[in-house]
Amino acid sequence: MSKIEWVALLFIVGVVILCWLLFFGAALFGYGLGTFLSVIFTTAVIFLAIKKTSHLVQATKPEYQLLIFVLAWGVLFLGLLQTRMLEQKSEGWYSGGATWGDLALHTSFISKFSIQKTFDLTSSIYAQQETHYPLLYDFFTAQLVRQGVTVRGALIYSTLTLLLASLVLFYKIVFSLTKQLEGVWIACCLFCFNGGFGFYYFWQDFRANKLLFNYSHIAEREIHFSNTITDMFLPQRGIVLGFALALVVLRLWQVAKNNRSIWLSTSVLIGLTPLIHVHTFLILLGCLTWVQLVRLQQKKTTFVQAVLLLLPAVVLGTFQLIWMGIGEQSGQFIKVIHGWMEPTGPLSIFWLKNLGLELFFLLIGNLLVFWGVKQKTVLHHLIPPLVLVFLLGNLLSFQPHIYDNIKLFFYTHLITAIFTTVVLLKITRKSRMLAAVIFILLVLSGVISVIRESKSSYLLAANEDLLFAKQVRTNTTDSDIFLTADSHYHPIPMLAGRSTVLGYRGWLWTHGVAYSQTEAEVQKIYAGAHNAHELLKKYNISYVVIGNQERQQFTINENYFYQNFAVVLQEKNRVVFAVR
Repeated sequence: MSKIEWVALLFIVGVVILCWLLFFGAALFGYGLGTFLSVIFTTAVIFLAIKKTSHLVQATKPEYQLLIFVLAWGVLFLGLLQTRMLEQKSEGWYSGGATWGDLALHTSFISKFSIQKTFDLTSSIYAQQETHYPLLYDFFTAQLVRQGVTVRGALIYSTLTLLLASLVLFYKIVFSLTKQLEGVWIACCLFCFNGGFGFYYFWQDFRANKLLFNYSHIAEREIHFSNTITDMFLPQRGIVLGFALALVVLRLWQVAKNNRSIWLSTSVLIGLTPLIHVHTFLILLGCLTWVQLVRLQQKKTTFVQAVLLLLPAVVLGTFQLIWMGIGEQSGQFIKVIHGWMEPTGPLSIFWLKNLGLELFFLLIGNLLVFWGVKQKTVLHHLIPPLVLVFLLGNLLSFQPHIYDNIKLFFYTHLITAIFTTVVLLKITRKSRMLAAVIFILLVLSGVISVIRESKSSYLLAANEDLLFAKQVRTNTTDSDIFLTADSHYHPIPMLAGRSTVLGYRGWLWTHGVAYSQTEAEVQKIYAGAHNAHELLKKYNISYVVIGNQERQQFTINENYFYQNFAVVLQEKNRVVFAVR
């Protein structure tokens, strides 16, 4: 293991450990002492790890090709992060693409955890219950804000550093398999620039002068298999740390051979994953189980050893899943489907549009590689279970929003990109032209999507929203509960860090929250119904916000509030009433 790879691996593991220690430290000792103890303990663990693993580091020549690879992709990611993560313009904070939607949720969690005086898990978007969302990475980011880093800076730093470390491990994983530098670049392009046959619609729209922004995700044309960069790494923060952790596990599996300590370490790491990213946990646990079955069949382990090795991942993961209430919500989450996103036409045509030529490599190329290789590596053995995940994802939906199956397909796409590279390198030996054409068809839509993404920019928080949020933080306490509209970018949860009775219903639905009764009673409160006072007490509401967003969503009896409650904040188009 080279020094740069060793540092990248320790960095990712260190972030995971620090995430968990900060979380438990704040819960047990409060933010001040908890943070101090967490940093000290994490530092001690990392120093111990350095001492125990330093003998694994080989003295190698400077890896300039690796550094160029990481730098080149890092520049791309930094450029996109600069414009996606709350870019400051004269009108306020901006974002773009899918990040404009999801970032508001993550910023709500970060805002809440970064300003609260005592540890409190009350949900930012549904104050009637605790947050049971995989929040660990947002909690970690919030601690950076508590130490004086801006929200924008914390978002960029926490994402970019993990992506850079992930690039190092990605390079090593692919190079270890292909033994060719070209293979690393090809695999990374195939993984990051996926987009199916979206380029066909780009050409149609270009000729009609009606261009969209994302040609790897066009819902009205039944293209949903989103680009890895635009719809995964940028908006979905949990998957950034989840993916980094998955690469650590894969790399350790590559070098583990029969070293039980390494296998056991990866089991513990997998067990720490659910509160970071549930889908990554499910994939890694399934892959670990499969690999142990393979090793059992090859007589490289015993049944007892395999069970004991799986135990840390299963036990640690189960506790987290129970805490998040996954089992209680299984009736809402798991259902039979007729193809992912349930297309109106033939499933084969649907997937051809969504994956393009990748469909061939996923279903046929992967298996041909698997059966055609006598000396199989651990990556080869991951092909069958991950192809099976793709097939299952077309039969079952594992969350209320069927689209979220893509978070499982994400890892099938990863292994497909790697082994498509293997096939392309073989094709190159016979026809470089054919290999080049296939490569271009595989990445063209993704390249178009990323370029278009860099040009999209939407206002997420206007200056008046930022000022309003600052006034709310100054004049209310972090435990106060607000009644607001359910706009996904409402300044109360997103900027002020306060909990709201009924946040964005799209998120509540995808998280499995049964909110219909609350929704009906919120409407009664705003209408000034005869039992409005009782409902205000029932939900422990401290303040009611009435602004343009609320007026658009509800029928509001403003006289009821002016006659019964004091105004504590008032702007041109927004007023806040103290109702307790």
